[in-house]
Amino acid sequence: MKTNLYLVAAALTFLASCGQETKKSESTNALPKQEEATVTQTDANSGATGLGVVKLDLPADSARTVTYNFLNTSRPYYVTTIDGDKPRVRPTGVISLLKEKLWFHVGKQKGVYQQALKNPHVEVAATGQNREWIRISGEVICEDDPEVTQAVFEKNPHLKNMYNEKTGDQLGSFYFKHATVEISRSNGSVESFSF
Repeated sequence: MKTNLYLVAAALTFLASCGQETKKSESTNALPKQEEATVTQTDANSGATGLGVVKLDLPADSARTVTYNFLNTSRPYYVTTIDGDKPRVRPTGVISLLKEKLWFHVGKQKGVYQQALKNPHVEVAATGQNREWIRISGEVICEDDPEVTQAVFEKNPHLKNMYNEKTGDQLGSFYFKHATVEISRSNGSVESFSF
């Protein structure tokens, strides 16, 4: 009888320890469901992680306006171009929303403009308020438009001192032909849309 009790006690102890080992290994090898979902929701294009990428279906005008408003309150923003086979990043801060286009303005003599002419694949990024950020990716078109240049000079009169016949420098402008925009919100979600 004592032998049977010892066997039962040993069996119960063994089963209890197996259950604890199973729970222990589950807790160390697996993430809780909520964390697992957060980790696996990664944008395939950008690698952004967080609560997930929410694709917004915005009309092009609205998408450009949202992008302009974010950038306009986030100066400086950073423009990345390709120089040969190397990326080049620099801060800049002159943009405009004219003629149904989001324009970026830089000197034609500068590397950013020359590189965009050679390779139109450009990204723009900026950090906004509350740790939010924006990234715009796509192809740009460099274009001279006297009306746009005049509007930029009226809004930014200090540029006339930099870009004129005396200095020999000219203001260049480019806009995104097609753009994908991502805005990471302070709660960790990422909104994505195109224009």
